[in-house]
Amino acid sequence: MSKKIISSSKGITLVEVLSVVLLGSVIGLIAYSVLFSGLKTYDRAMEEAALRDEADYILAHLIDELFVLKVSEIKERKLPDPSGNYFLIKHDGSKIGFDHEHSRVVINNKELSLTNGNIVLSRESKLIETEREDVFEILLVLQSTKTQQTMKLKSIVNIIDDRKGVQNNNENHNE
Repeated sequence: MSKKIISSSKGITLVEVLSVVLLGSVIGLIAYSVLFSGLKTYDRAMEEAALRDEADYILAHLIDELFVLKVSEIKERKLPDPSGNYFLIKHDGSKIGFDHEHSRVVINNKELSLTNGNIVLSRESKLIETEREDVFEILLVLQSTKTQQTMKLKSIVNIIDDRKGVQNNNENHNE
């Protein structure tokens, strides 16, 4: 009987057609979901890389400026000022910090232009005073306008405390 079915040239049955269509649909759905999730993961990884690149760029410029800054060069610490901006103001009038009114990073009164147009500075970004006058914490928060993904980075920076040598010399002379 099985030889008759195999050697029959009448064609395929409806059950066979439906099983092939069903099997093809299942394989297609699995392939589509794997491909789609892979593309989503790729997009998310690319956006995270762009956020990291921008954060590295901003932090490198801020740290370069703060690393050579001396405590005696700071005239005012507006951390924050009444508008919610975070600035160190030097005696020459130049500012270093975050201008949240215009969503920008400012170094010596010049805007640090961001390299990626899809990334903006969040209002959560801060320049934070610590217990020591020569140590600051930078909290940098960036957001992608494309995916709304955010990245928060903290960095601690020491500036030059040029007053320590003066104080130590005075203390030594008093003894």
